[in-house]
Amino acid sequence: MPTSTTGVLTDALMDGASDVAVSGSYAYVVSYDTDTLSIVDISDPANPTKVGSLVDSTDMDAAQAIKVVGNYAYVIGYNSDSLAIVDVSNPASPTKVGSLNTSPSGDMNGAHGLDVAGNYAYVASRLKSSLTIIDVTDKTNPTQVGYLWDGTRFTWARDVAVSGNYAYVVASSSSYVAVVDVSDPTTPAIVGAVQDTTNMGGAWAIALSGNTAFVAAQSGDNIVSVDISTAASPSVQDHQGGSPVMNDVRGLAIDGSTAYVSSLLTDSVVAVDISDPTSMQMQGSFVSSTNLANPLGITVDTNNVYVVSDDKLVIMDKCTASTTTSTTSASTSTSLTTTDSTLTMTSTSSTFTTITSTSSLSTSTSISTTETTATVTSTSSMSTSSTSTSSSSATLSTTLSTTVSTTLSTTLSTTASTSVSSLTSTTSTPVTSTSTLPGPATETNNNESAGDSTNVTNETSLPDIETSTTSIVAGDSFGEDATATTSFDVPLFLLVVGGVAVVVALVLLGYLTLRRQAQQGDSSQLPAGSSV
Repeated sequence: MPTSTTGVLTDALMDGASDVAVSGSYAYVVSYDTDTLSIVDISDPANPTKVGSLVDSTDMDAAQAIKVVGNYAYVIGYNSDSLAIVDVSNPASPTKVGSLNTSPSGDMNGAHGLDVAGNYAYVASRLKSSLTIIDVTDKTNPTQVGYLWDGTRFTWARDVAVSGNYAYVVASSSSYVAVVDVSDPTTPAIVGAVQDTTNMGGAWAIALSGNTAFVAAQSGDNIVSVDISTAASPSVQDHQGGSPVMNDVRGLAIDGSTAYVSSLLTDSVVAVDISDPTSMQMQGSFVSSTNLANPLGITVDTNNVYVVSDDKLVIMDKCTASTTTSTTSASTSTSLTTTDSTLTMTSTSSTFTTITSTSSLSTSTSISTTETTATVTSTSSMSTSSTSTSSSSATLSTTLSTTVSTTLSTTLSTTASTSVSSLTSTTSTPVTSTSTLPGPATETNNNESAGDSTNVTNETSLPDIETSTTSIVAGDSFGEDATATTSFDVPLFLLVVGGVAVVVALVLLGYLTLRRQAQQGDSSQLPAGSSV
């Protein structure tokens, strides 16, 4: 989603800015209230600068929409029912070179939507509920060559987009997408249409991408995907949005797998993943009541998103990927000494959904256990749900080889509904982490949301069996905190310690027996008068 404002230009002549187009190093803004075309140098997006403007109340009265092709800008006037062609080859001095005016109440009455393809301009007129086709081969003398009115499917026509032999018209009052065959510009004809008054209510803007038309629905508060692979039978595939994320949707721009939508009443630009038109996904929104008050027209280029609001041109960064994947490793060590036995387990990971870790333990010493201390420390960016089971194998480098298996069974309870069985914690999304010893330490993370962290510290010592653990869960995606406690399974732990004590006793007994036998054997071989 757009995450920051790169640059903002405020200008009195842009008051009531309604649409924006970008070509090369310049942005072209038309303003409804001032009948103005403003040209802005955007070569430095952080410092946009107006370099030229043209005011024309005759053919750009209530300038509503703009397209730029080559050295020419095409502007329609809502009140003047007209199309103006402006030479912008010199950005500092834009000049109108031709126009077609159908005022008053002519075929372009309430001109609202515009597209230019080849030698033709296509104008969707709201008040006339019509599509007008204009030959713009001669820029100084644009000529109307085709016209189509439809009181049902064109009622309050708002926008038009052209691809190949078809023009796609959206109408806000009837909530239609109409497919018009324009292979013969002089005789346009509707060949297919789809209506959705619920999700596509107030169809306001349209943009095309392959076999899909995307519609910004003003009163439906949605972006809607329409399958147009078959001209005669377009069909609604999916919709995404709804209040309060989208409220009074107006502008729409497509950039690869992302759609950008301007939402008038939420002062925001919303990014939507459209990589799968049958299952679109919200990516987020950028809100600014200061710079995005009443946003309308929107467009994109290679690097930025451009949107007009009130008297401003706002430049923002483009949408960035919202999903990342990280991989970390877990390490586990065990040490046993002659005075105490200590088990230490340390695991560190980033945000994850599924974790699998494997570690190995190896200990070489002669042991005599009088005190056992277990310490478990786990740190992660966000632990949604984890299950960890560890077993340690200690090899003694003495005459007798002993295997000690230690199983920690821990129950963790948090206000985020977290439970642990064999160190199991659960929050909102099931995640599974499994540690198996011995083996190499590996851990795989699938990151869902960054910026969350969990710190858990458990300490248990014998003979003081009672264990107290404080778990600080510093924020899920809503910034909530939780505190948890952990306790050991005392009977099992005592059983393990008892087993170790028995093994040590047997080792000592065997050692003493062997030593006594050795002494007896040595004394029987000594000559008379000797001593040991």
